[in-house]
Amino acid sequence: MVTHEDERRSSEEDPKNLVVAFPDFLQDSVVPFLKYLDGKRDKYAMLKEAGFFVKLVSKMTHIKGAAAMKTAKEMKKECAEATAKITKRVASFNSECATMMVTLQERDEHLWAKEMECEVFWLNLAKKKKLWAAEQLRTKDCDRLRAKLKTVEEYLEMLRIKAEAVELAF
Repeated sequence: MVTHEDERRSSEEDPKNLVVAFPDFLQDSVVPFLKYLDGKRDKYAMLKEAGFFVKLVSKMTHIKGAAAMKTAKEMKKECAEATAKITKRVASFNSECATMMVTLQERDEHLWAKEMECEVFWLNLAKKKKLWAAEQLRTKDCDRLRAKLKTVEEYLEMLRIKAEAVELAF
């Protein structure tokens, strides 16, 4: 349904109407065409039908007007189809988003578990490092004590030899 803008009613009174205005339609389409046909008048004047130009212009006007207009039903149908497509895409995006969120949560939990394992490994490494350092100190102490023990044993051996020499001399 096509109405002029001044004849439009408010949306409360009547369903929405399609407003199509052709202010420059004649200037842009029909007038140049008529000028072209006037230039070719001699060629077309030989035709027997006198109303050839009028019929031709009338048909062209009706074709262009019909192509330019869409009924409200067609627009509602297109709008409904577009809305359905958008609704499907939104639902698809929502489900994809939900799937991604679950995947991200699972990855986050897995990462958290790995971080806890790393923390335990670092703590164990620190303990082992302390134990190793203590073991190195013990090893050094043992080596030092062995060296002293060897010195003492040599001193005792020397004293034993002196004691035997003193005993032999006595």
